[in-house]
Amino acid sequence: MRYEVKESYGSAKSSIANKEARETSYWLRLLFASKYLTERQFNSLHTDCEELIRILGSTQLTMRTKLQKGL
Repeated sequence: MRYEVKESYGSAKSSIANKEARETSYWLRLLFASKYLTERQFNSLHTDCEELIRILGSTQLTMRTKLQKGL
């Protein structure tokens, strides 16, 4: 498989992972609002989830930049 195809495939996977992480964030907020999670549990899980979203977003940006430059 050519590098560009692999990179594009990785970018698609990263995009899916980012969407899943954002959905997880939504469900965590919903669970907290319904009192299923304590504030401490919510803060811990939500902080981790938001960090993951930022990491995945940064990864997507890097991949997109590399694809545009043809690297």
